[in-house]
Amino acid sequence: MKQRVHILLCLVSLATGASVPAQAGDEPLPLPVQELQQVTGDPQFVMVPMRDGTKLWTAIWKRSSSGRLPTILIRTPYWPDQEVEYRVILASFARAGYAIVVQNERGSFLSQGKFRIMGGAREDGYDAVDWVSKQPWSNGRVGTFGCSSSGDNQVPLAAMHHPAHVAMITASSGSSIGRVGPFQEQGLIFRGGALQIGPWVPWYRSVHGLTYQLKLPTEADPETIEYYGRHYRKKPELAAPTLDYMTMERTLPIQNATRAAGGGPSDYDYLWRMQPNDPRFDQEPLFNADKDDIGVPGLWVAQAYDVGVQPEFAAFEHARAKSQDAAIRANQFAIVSPLTHCSLGRESEHTIVGQRPIGDTRIDYTKAFTDWFDYWVKDGNRPSTHAFKRSALEVYLPGRNRWQSFDTWPTVTQPLRLYLTSDGHANSRLGTGTLVSAAAKHESSDTFTYDPRVPVPTTGGDSCCSPIPGGSVDQSEVEMRNDVLVYTSEPLEGSLTVVGWAEVDVFLSSDAPDTDLTAKVIDVDSSGQAFNVGESIQRVRWREGYQSPVFMKPNQVYKVRVGPFFVSNHFIAGHRIRVDVSSSSFPRYDRNLNTGGNNVDESVPRTATNTVHHGPSFESRVQLPVVTVH
Repeated sequence: MKQRVHILLCLVSLATGASVPAQAGDEPLPLPVQELQQVTGDPQFVMVPMRDGTKLWTAIWKRSSSGRLPTILIRTPYWPDQEVEYRVILASFARAGYAIVVQNERGSFLSQGKFRIMGGAREDGYDAVDWVSKQPWSNGRVGTFGCSSSGDNQVPLAAMHHPAHVAMITASSGSSIGRVGPFQEQGLIFRGGALQIGPWVPWYRSVHGLTYQLKLPTEADPETIEYYGRHYRKKPELAAPTLDYMTMERTLPIQNATRAAGGGPSDYDYLWRMQPNDPRFDQEPLFNADKDDIGVPGLWVAQAYDVGVQPEFAAFEHARAKSQDAAIRANQFAIVSPLTHCSLGRESEHTIVGQRPIGDTRIDYTKAFTDWFDYWVKDGNRPSTHAFKRSALEVYLPGRNRWQSFDTWPTVTQPLRLYLTSDGHANSRLGTGTLVSAAAKHESSDTFTYDPRVPVPTTGGDSCCSPIPGGSVDQSEVEMRNDVLVYTSEPLEGSLTVVGWAEVDVFLSSDAPDTDLTAKVIDVDSSGQAFNVGESIQRVRWREGYQSPVFMKPNQVYKVRVGPFFVSNHFIAGHRIRVDVSSSSFPRYDRNLNTGGNNVDESVPRTATNTVHHGPSFESRVQLPVVTVH
């Protein structure tokens, strides 16, 4: 998912370095290349053959007289025109004695073949590790590194168990997950069965642009490869088209969105037409926890407001609990920052995520990453049954404004359950919705009208790449809508820390055969600012699982669980906990047209009258993962 500040996902910018001195009219080398070259000298460019003969464009930075080197491999589909903000980390790897290898995935930039999202993660990744490990300058040990797509391709690769692949640092890698635990998102195409269009519409621009990559001759000589590495911007066929994002988001039916915005064919022409249970997803190279096994030690770097934090964190938990090898299970660790997609390195002394000031979030990634690779990738004796010495989880706590370490995970001491109730008028924050510690003794309900033509606008949240800002944003304005039900606790008598999985159970009836439910957990401060902590969505037809859809009957009450979703927050004494419930968050998710049809091929919506029930028979509630911190 492409955005200017992506960091690791844009690592292909390394590949623009050339050993030919810059000439008049040449664009300057990107700064990360300049810094690497100060350490390693000029890079080497090669076309590395895969098992089917396809050759992938690869750049190598290493000191010429360094002997047999440990290697860090970065595989990416992205163009070399992005800002890389962690160049210090890359240069530090080189100073620490590593060879740095950057390879473009097939069909992207100068690599041969046809581009597919995650298309070469398994076989191509395996072949790349194999090639690196057999080079005369390699010590035979390879660590993989990257964020977003460069992180995504590592997770299926880790399931391939190449003996030379000895460690990974994977960041913002939720797009790699097909199925894990309660998540069946099929590479972030879905969330709770709803289509995630918010992050994918801007990403489509880069996907469509990748279909225009320059094709090198099959037997291109090194000078040709090097020349085009420097001069790619001057090739008009590499220019990505200008697309109207707003048109794409609002076009109905959704299946016509890319064409309506002036785009060409891409993977989304078929991915958006599929349902979460489509068996064709099993043919995609996504990580599937039902059959895949993580085979390498992993350092998982996540962001609490990233679009993929839910499946990514679930995959970390799966690897920690389910990997077949005990040593692999013991060597899975996570770092969760409070920022958005691939924002590692953007922490500051006075960090603001969205609109919420959260203090000094800085962390020494350079040391953490170098220590990790030094242990696993450099030559030496490592006890095969012992864990690397670091905390299982390091997570930042907004509100407490500090990093917190957990030596074991999970470590929830006691889930907190708060129950939704009102006198029937929870509509908007001016209503009477409350959160209480026990289910109300009398049944009541709140009703709202969901019209897909005027959906609730996305306001912050876990996001990526969208023009709409993500993060923690004051919800006060959107909470003035009558189609948003608002339930708020009394001020807390003491502080409360939550880290882990939250979920909201809603007892729902509707006059439509299908609709969506959204839920947000919110921290309301003493001034009334309402900052979102975590949220999710559930398409009601998939409430019983993804084997087959189950539609609603008019005005019958159904239990619908929204979530689980990841939260990390310290509620200060005097603050209040709030839950917002509605039926849309657009354009983060597609609008459910409430018809019970395929949704992607429909253009005529219907209005749904949705009712949330609460009381002794209908215990609508939020469950929060309370932890003890010192």
